[in-house]
Amino acid sequence: MVILEFFKVTASFTLKDHHCRVGKCSLHTEYSNPWLQCLLFSNFICLEFWHELNHVLYSRFLHDIEWACSRIVFGIHMQINSRLYLEIPDHY
Repeated sequence: MVILEFFKVTASFTLKDHHCRVGKCSLHTEYSNPWLQCLLFSNFICLEFWHELNHVLYSRFLHDIEWACSRIVFGIHMQINSRLYLEIPDHY
């Protein structure tokens, strides 16, 4: 399982350029470091990779944003101390 940590933030996202902008964090999904990678799945949810993702899953997140959104959209309204820990299966 890949553990992902979510932070509730005020941010903006456009699927066109896959851009995530959160405060001082402004990264494009093409950024190669999975430890710093930032993806946005809604206007209020931003994801940071705290664990090095396997190549297949990492690549799929980068190249199939809609799939990524559909897999974790159910977690958008869940919040535990402003942070949500979600497990995503290695196999899909």
